[in-house]
Amino acid sequence: TNCSLSSITEHSFQGITPSPKKGGSVTHVSGTICHLCVGSLTVRERKMPKVRSICLVTASISIALIVPGLMPGAQESKAVSQPTIRQSIKGTTYENLTADFLLTVPKDWVVSDALTKQVPGIVGALMAPGGSAAMMVQRYYVPGPRAGAQFLDAQFKQGMKDYRKLSEGELKIDGRDSYFFICRAVFPFGPPDKAIQLPVKLQVVLIPDGETVLGFTSQARESEFEKFKPIFDDIVSSYKKRGK
Repeated sequence: TNCSLSSITEHSFQGITPSPKKGGSVTHVSGTICHLCVGSLTVRERKMPKVRSICLVTASISIALIVPGLMPGAQESKAVSQPTIRQSIKGTTYENLTADFLLTVPKDWVVSDALTKQVPGIVGALMAPGGSAAMMVQRYYVPGPRAGAQFLDAQFKQGMKDYRKLSEGELKIDGRDSYFFICRAVFPFGPPDKAIQLPVKLQVVLIPDGETVLGFTSQARESEFEKFKPIFDDIVSSYKKRGK
């Protein structure tokens, strides 16, 4: 099928529930990533070993992608009850008061209220013009970045069609020992009875934040992913805590 994918505005991995902190019930979603090709990121990439998935919680994934304009009659995702996410962009500075961090972003990127309303457990979301690429931020209650990567990898294997992890490695962000992995999967776009299967690539970067981990998941259609890699890299490598 010859079709033009103009935007990826809502990419929800719903139902991923990281281990609750001190017995609490917390629902979170996939993290974000950036293909690490910029010099400012210190990356030690290695071949993918076989990793045992860690059983943090019992979780399942229900994937819903809505691409407005791709198909007539595409169904809208239902909004979820969410606390207000305090995020803003002024010039090229993205400020997140909910998770207490700053990013430097391209001047034409915007915060995404649509994603924050439709993805449970999210603490931040921003996107490229037209929604052609997006970045979501979630908080995970896991022992560390590598454990978070193992957890998400296990969940993605269970819930994504044709899922494959492409690479992974250690890196330093804001002086913190962090971890990343890059993966691809096939997602349905459009209403269930007429969905088109399109490949999507994601990068997940996990950064320690106190006793938790912040996950940054960047995503774009596979055919456009390489174009966005340097932008994803620049955004994530600019991460710093507010007031630092």
